[in-house]
Amino acid sequence: MVEASRESIEVAGVERGALVRRAQERLVRIEDIRAASRLRRGGRTQRQIAEILHVTQPRVHRMLIAAEAIGDGVTPEEVILRATVDGADRGTLVQTLAGLTYTFTEYAPGVMDGSRPGTWLQVEVAAASGLLTEDEFDRVRAVVQPPAP
Repeated sequence: MVEASRESIEVAGVERGALVRRAQERLVRIEDIRAASRLRRGGRTQRQIAEILHVTQPRVHRMLIAAEAIGDGVTPEEVILRATVDGADRGTLVQTLAGLTYTFTEYAPGVMDGSRPGTWLQVEVAAASGLLTEDEFDRVRAVVQPPAP
């Protein structure tokens, strides 16, 4: 019984470590996207940006497209990722998320016309991927009151 308990604690530690590493990786990608955007606004070509960031030019192209989507402000995803990496107080994280202004997914009129995701989706994805607990998500959702899908 004690051995099974130790093993479950070890598995939880390994899982937590993996979650933190994935969060770190995503934060690095976001930082690279923002750096590419700043360099582009500063007049650099995609080829120059690729050399500066040590990535391929096609990757820079994708980064610049992503930069348009995430904008310059801190996103809910970044708040959650940083709290995960830093081991921040979860109550403070919930308060911060509850205080943000969100956009919500906009659906085109036709069934096949697609949608434009809002920033609230980042919170939903974080909850689905284990970056937020169900309780944390419910507390934020109770304050934000997103529209029904």
